[in-house]
Amino acid sequence: MEQNVRSHSVNLEYRQGLTASGINDVIAFDEKDIVLSVSNGAKMRITGENLKILNFDKPSGNFRLSGSVYVLKYSVGEKFGLKKLFK
Repeated sequence: MEQNVRSHSVNLEYRQGLTASGINDVIAFDEKDIVLSVSNGAKMRITGENLKILNFDKPSGNFRLSGSVYVLKYSVGEKFGLKKLFK
């Protein structure tokens, strides 16, 4: 079975906005954290202040937010962190 995986890219605009492609879904969000499902099965967590989702088009996978972005972190699996990377 062949899986159709969209390409994924992120553009961080002076830490005050972010656009991304290849996003499957918004898992959770509030003004300090947004968790997204990425097309390759990973999760992406965006941490900051005054985060607002400006646009998410699920069919195309395009996503855009505004606010102050402090941390952008990827994870494969349930936890965000480096433990599994070094095991």
